[in-house]
Amino acid sequence: MYQLITSINTPPDQGEIILGGEFHHETEFVIEIFSPTGERRGWQRAGFLARMFDIPGIGLSEGEITRLYLERTKVIYFPSSEPFKLAFRPYYWIVDYQLKLWAREPEEQSESSSNNSMLF
Repeated sequence: MYQLITSINTPPDQGEIILGGEFHHETEFVIEIFSPTGERRGWQRAGFLARMFDIPGIGLSEGEITRLYLERTKVIYFPSSEPFKLAFRPYYWIVDYQLKLWAREPEEQSESSSNNSMLF
């Protein structure tokens, strides 16, 4: 079961966006990006999703990076003992995108899923 974490209909002007809060046990995500202008022009690429770790004394440090396209993409990370955040870095030409991020509930919590969950 997947739970909707973030939904962006009006993106900020430019730059990196931290999606949702901190993740502790979630390792599987689905991210969907749609751009009306991009669809009309035949664009395929949307940007990058970066796994970010908050390292004491250093700050946010980049982990794995995944290229994203104007579609629905499943991203799977190896489990980590450290909490992490996800950052979306759109290509500069994608200015009218809509984004949705879902996280798969950890296995030990899947039996007590909430009504906000979605099946894929």
